[in-house]
Amino acid sequence: MWTLLERKDAKILALIGLTSMLLLLSGCLGMQEGARKGNLDFAVNDYNQSIRWGMLGRALVYIPEPNQEEFIRTAEKVFDNVSFADFEIRAILPDAEIKTAKVMVNVGIYTKDSLKLVTVKQVQKWQKVNKRWYILNPDLEVFLKKLNIQ
Repeated sequence: MWTLLERKDAKILALIGLTSMLLLLSGCLGMQEGARKGNLDFAVNDYNQSIRWGMLGRALVYIPEPNQEEFIRTAEKVFDNVSFADFEIRAILPDAEIKTAKVMVNVGIYTKDSLKLVTVKQVQKWQKVNKRWYILNPDLEVFLKKLNIQ
């Protein structure tokens, strides 16, 4: 038979577990909600992390359709030759209507042949179209140029 103390401990553990599960679920739902509502911070972070980890399909969501083929060609070359050490989003600067934004990013890169770290500073231009954010200047070529890759 359970003692009174054991029952109390079991209830506390169950309550902690339930609370943890609800917090986790609300966090995941909030992330999805941010993406659906065209949340700029979410889009910027998701795109840049997708580039950092070589997730082309995920990054492609933020590229306007007319630019996607060229982006894929460049991205494949970049992912084959460049390693990303760090992405630092320095500032996200939306306009007054929150329809366009400039994002300042520092990117630490190196080649697979050399461990020399090079920092690339980028100013990304973003635009909101039908509640979705798109990067207008996804300049991946700069990574190849900075490391002297043809």
